[in-house]
Amino acid sequence: MIAVTIGQNGQGNSFIFMLKGHARKDVCCAATSYAYLAAQCVKDMYNKGQLRKKPSMRLKEGDIIIVAKPAKQAIADALHLFLIIRTGIRLLEHNYPEEIFLSIPEKSEHIEESST
Repeated sequence: MIAVTIGQNGQGNSFIFMLKGHARKDVCCAATSYAYLAAQCVKDMYNKGQLRKKPSMRLKEGDIIIVAKPAKQAIADALHLFLIIRTGIRLLEHNYPEEIFLSIPEKSEHIEESST
């Protein structure tokens, strides 16, 4: 089972994507593709000066964490990115509920931001 968490910190100024676990090959590949898409887009945002600091990333098999802290002018772009990724993961969860679980915590819930 793959557990995915996508959310924001309590202040709404940091975005996080976490993926833990494994599933059957096709589902695992699809979920990992979304994770790598998010990672590359966050790197691109950083290279364009759209993040307040370098993103935190851990990209290991079955253990992925991406934390982005967008600059004020790029919060909408980061939100859009994470909504797209969430939509893809949600579709996977809908089609393969025994293989993947998506958690979307409320902003007020604590989300661990340290990744390394």
